[in-house]
Amino acid sequence: MFHRTLSALAVTLVGALLIAVGGAGPALGADAAASRVGPQHSGVVSPSGEAAPSFLSLRPGGAVLAPGQSMTFEALSGTGPADSSDVIWESSDTSVFTVDGDGLVTAVGVGEAMITVTDRARSSVFGVSPVQVRAVPEDTGIELSSPSLSLMPGGVVVVNALLAPSLRARAVTWSLTPSTLATLTPNEGTSSASLSASARSGRGTLSATVTNESGVAVTASIEVEVEADVSGDFVIEEDGTLTGYRGTDATVVIPEGVTAIASHAWSGTGVTSLRVPSSVRSIGDEAFSGSSLESLTFDDGEQAPSQLTQIGSRAFVNTAITDLSLPRSLVRVAPDAFVEMPRLTSLRLGPSVAAGQLVGSFAETPELTRIEVDGANAHYESLDGVLYTRDRTRLIAYPAARNAGGSYTIAEGVEGIDDMAFLMARVESVSLPSTLRRIGIQSFEGAHLRELTLPDAFETMGASAFWHMPALTRVDLGGARHVSTNAFRDDAALREVNLRPDRGTLASVAESAFVGTGVTAISLPDSVASVDDEAFAKMPALTSFHVGAALSDLGDYVLEGDERLATISVSPSNPTFSVSDGALYRRAEGASTLVRFPPASPATEVVVVPGTTAIGTAAFENSASLRRVVLPDGLQTIGEGAFDRCANLSELGIPDSVREAAGLTNTGLDTVELGSQVRKLRMDARGARVARHILVRGGVDGVFSSEGAASNGRPESAFFGEGMTTVSFSGQTPRVLVLPATLTSLRLADAMAADQKDDTIVYVAAPEGSSAWRTAQDAVTAAGYEASHLLHYEAPTLTLAGSGIDEAGALVRQMLTAHHVDLEHAARVPSQAITVALGFEGDRALTTSGDLKVPALSKLRAAPHALVAELGVLADNADTLSEWRQRGCVDRIGEGDELIDRTWVLSECRWDPTGQWKQSDLDPLKYVDVFSLNEHEAVSYTRKSDAKSAARQLLWQVPGVVVTRGANGVFAVIDDEEISLPAAPARTIDPTSAGHAFSAALVYARVKGMHPRAAISMAMLAAARSTESMGSFLAAPTLQELCEWTKTCDVPEGYDLAFLDLAQESAESASDQEDAGLSDEDPRDGSAFEVATDIA
Repeated sequence: MFHRTLSALAVTLVGALLIAVGGAGPALGADAAASRVGPQHSGVVSPSGEAAPSFLSLRPGGAVLAPGQSMTFEALSGTGPADSSDVIWESSDTSVFTVDGDGLVTAVGVGEAMITVTDRARSSVFGVSPVQVRAVPEDTGIELSSPSLSLMPGGVVVVNALLAPSLRARAVTWSLTPSTLATLTPNEGTSSASLSASARSGRGTLSATVTNESGVAVTASIEVEVEADVSGDFVIEEDGTLTGYRGTDATVVIPEGVTAIASHAWSGTGVTSLRVPSSVRSIGDEAFSGSSLESLTFDDGEQAPSQLTQIGSRAFVNTAITDLSLPRSLVRVAPDAFVEMPRLTSLRLGPSVAAGQLVGSFAETPELTRIEVDGANAHYESLDGVLYTRDRTRLIAYPAARNAGGSYTIAEGVEGIDDMAFLMARVESVSLPSTLRRIGIQSFEGAHLRELTLPDAFETMGASAFWHMPALTRVDLGGARHVSTNAFRDDAALREVNLRPDRGTLASVAESAFVGTGVTAISLPDSVASVDDEAFAKMPALTSFHVGAALSDLGDYVLEGDERLATISVSPSNPTFSVSDGALYRRAEGASTLVRFPPASPATEVVVVPGTTAIGTAAFENSASLRRVVLPDGLQTIGEGAFDRCANLSELGIPDSVREAAGLTNTGLDTVELGSQVRKLRMDARGARVARHILVRGGVDGVFSSEGAASNGRPESAFFGEGMTTVSFSGQTPRVLVLPATLTSLRLADAMAADQKDDTIVYVAAPEGSSAWRTAQDAVTAAGYEASHLLHYEAPTLTLAGSGIDEAGALVRQMLTAHHVDLEHAARVPSQAITVALGFEGDRALTTSGDLKVPALSKLRAAPHALVAELGVLADNADTLSEWRQRGCVDRIGEGDELIDRTWVLSECRWDPTGQWKQSDLDPLKYVDVFSLNEHEAVSYTRKSDAKSAARQLLWQVPGVVVTRGANGVFAVIDDEEISLPAAPARTIDPTSAGHAFSAALVYARVKGMHPRAAISMAMLAAARSTESMGSFLAAPTLQELCEWTKTCDVPEGYDLAFLDLAQESAESASDQEDAGLSDEDPRDGSAFEVATDIA
């Protein structure tokens, strides 16, 4: 194809005669003025797929036949013919002509009708052309299909000879005078000929002759003109398609003879006024899009009626046209032909527009006030500017600006409102007829209605039918059978929805139906059997949700993001769903799933019902009050986002039975620990908070994956036991990573900063050279980590020799003595329990043997300077404690031999497995100086919402309170001083000894007379230091070790490091003793700090 100025406009009467499908249209007689036509332009891209076509082209663009004559049409998709198996051919009137599956048209009777070809896969893609059947009298014998021809240089046209019945079998001979005017080629086997114009303009005569049985020749002649090139700034193809305009005029008249306006032909031009000649048959996709066009006029006179039959997709998008009157010949329009015309106020449709169109064609025309229809149209009607079908059973389009702020009553008898009919309509009240049964897709999207009442006989609605209606406050669903996908989505003003339980017709609620609405309560009628994903999600005002008797199918995330949801209830008649402790459960096929816990519940602890096998997606999402969740044995699955945004959740017991989990991030958990049955564990960070420590004891061909970076930085440690085979960290690698011998696949984060990679250690529980080692080695190298940071891991173990408690007790005494612990006042108690910590698959396993009851404190030889004990021990030894506090200590400690007047008591809280947290448990606090407990325990006992409020409440019962808050630090009140410190920095490996170290350091500091802030500071640092080593006793630092470690740390602001001076004094004292010949004394201050550390 080539471009040149007005290249070869092909013209003939073929296709000049138009008639609407089922309607009356203009007809051209034999005396009609000469027409300029040619093959119909496609505007369709070839099947290579660069753009979606909005219509097909037909070749020829039309036909004039005599009864009995045949002609084959081709459907063109882009530059080539469409396969006959991909299209459907139709005749609008089979009494005029018939058409077979290959496009063969056979003239039957006199008249005019349309041939239509439709894409079999997409009914919105089609093409139309006119066919006229004209009889030739016997006395005339022969006529030509056009009364005259006008061609541009190079133009090609086919002319048909129409014969009287007695001459149809006779051959036709053709002649052209002068012969230099054009090249004449008879089409073999037909009564037609092709004419190709020369490059020179001129006039001549085309003749066709037929000889009857008597040998008499009958001739028909017409005038032929080859016009001069007058194209100017127009770019026109050989077939008459206008593809562009290079001029700068604001007012333009398209040359007569243009047959089609191509896609984007006028896009972006500055033309404001355009006149379209009658010869144009099709307008392509987005033909005028983005132009400055304000006025568009079609030539459509009685002598030269318009031949326009189809308009493509988004033909006028973003133009400034205000009034558009379409020609009488228009038959087909693309579904979105008139969308996004921001200034369009009125549009008029002619009599020929075919049925089954115009649905959604006027979307996003915000200023449209009227749609008019020619009264002769058999398929459409305009009632007061609103478009209906002629039978008034469907409302097709309501102009968006009509009755803005007012009301409208839909005609009675209407059964359906079509897709996008009221899209963005500014009318505020619409009365629906009692006959209404159906509402289409996006029918009222963005409309300004304030209330909506569907009739009792109503049945179905399309997707997004009432989406984003900014003023809608109340809805009555009438007889609706289902609520569609996104039906009321983002109707933020919606407060009340009547689901009509009295009707009993509503059976389902589809996906995202009420997302973003302001409804406060939802009560599903007993008729509702299914609710799809996110149906009632992200409803900021929803406080209560009721499940009816029939609900059996509930999708995922149905109540996600409903932060104010406080109450869930279920009909007692429902066999599938139930509520326990406020949580919604589902039973199906022998399995039980916790579906949703109301996030606004004030409960701080949840014990999941025994027998539950799954925690559903987002089940506990955003439950801010939760501190502790107990999961039952037998649980197998923890769903996606199950505990998402449970910011205060600090304790989660996960049973060994769990196989799959994907909802353990974005919580307050410091450690996530799973058992040995893991098949699949996903802990994606992606900006969420991730636990500092990940412990997976083992798996069954287990797979772990983590993507993205956490908001709180990378994890400190991750341990994967035997049976885990695949481990993947694509965002952040933990600082310490322990891998099993069963490892077969490993991915480490390769985009981490260099300093983080340098601070990463990878352990493999397999010997160098093994398969697991090589897998880890390859991953370390591929991700850019130092090879020297790959180490062999061997779990620490403790072996006890002997048989029985006595042997174990002797071993413990030997160990304490070796560490210079003063055992002068220690008492030997028979049958006492012993707990041994054993290295087990990278973590500590605790095993206890013997009597668990703590021996009576009265067995001690003297009252101690300090006592650390749980509340239960204090309650059991109340008499002894009273005596100690009355008579004081017999020992002296510290410089000046100052007598400590009574035993100083630090009490720790004992976990309440019943979850009752009874106030009577706190009675022994009258013997306590400082009560130490974690945040969850504090808020559980006091029923307060935070650590500070809980601590202040406890001060009514005890002089001092310390509330540890894990990664959030500590809050304490001692001697009327409030102390709030952030967590101390540590590279944590094993946090299990932190509590013991904290208590021991606090006891030591107080016995030494340290100020409360200094004592808490020392305790926090001692606890942090203890987590950097494995084990309990071995992890506790000496005073000197703590001081040396502290000097290397970036200690947070607010810490009081007075204990460093104390350590200096202790070191100097030890030096003096050595000078005095006392060098076999241990230089460490074992009399206080180590005793406190080890015994605690």
